[in-house]
Amino acid sequence: MATTLSLRDLVAAGDAILNRPRARDGSHQAPPSTLEELEAAVAAGRREGIAKLKAAIGLVRVGAASRPETHLRLALAEEGLPDPALDFDVFARNGRRIGWTEIAYPEWHVLVEYEGDHHRTDARQWNRDILKHDLCREAGWTVVRITAEHLYPNSQVAVERVRAALTNAGWRPGTSPV
Repeated sequence: MATTLSLRDLVAAGDAILNRPRARDGSHQAPPSTLEELEAAVAAGRREGIAKLKAAIGLVRVGAASRPETHLRLALAEEGLPDPALDFDVFARNGRRIGWTEIAYPEWHVLVEYEGDHHRTDARQWNRDILKHDLCREAGWTVVRITAEHLYPNSQVAVERVRAALTNAGWRPGTSPV
């Protein structure tokens, strides 16, 4: 795949291999493979595209559940935003779990939700999202909703929306979490 995919898509493929899908109750299922197995496969020998494979393996992370989530994470990193938590559990002030989010900055209470078209076209998903986002805001989180239009073909709108939320929450470039 390294000879045909872009670096971003190669990272997205690696993220997909490491994805631990969530069951309805929020528990994680086993991933198809582990990072150690992917690293061993990359190190297994010479092949075409090895430099790109080595670059991609350094960017692969557990927790991205879709290609756009990986693309968004990489775009945020390329623009100097802090490294987010992925597949992050969110709790209400009373300790009850609200749900989980794709990308989170817990230090600044900022959640980033990538919403594919099914979030709009599936009535059950739409209603769950509305309730979840309201509960997250009640728990003190800023929710940034990103769609394909914000991310493609140029990710600048998505990056600026996340940057603005982080800045409003007190993040400054080059600073550590509060």
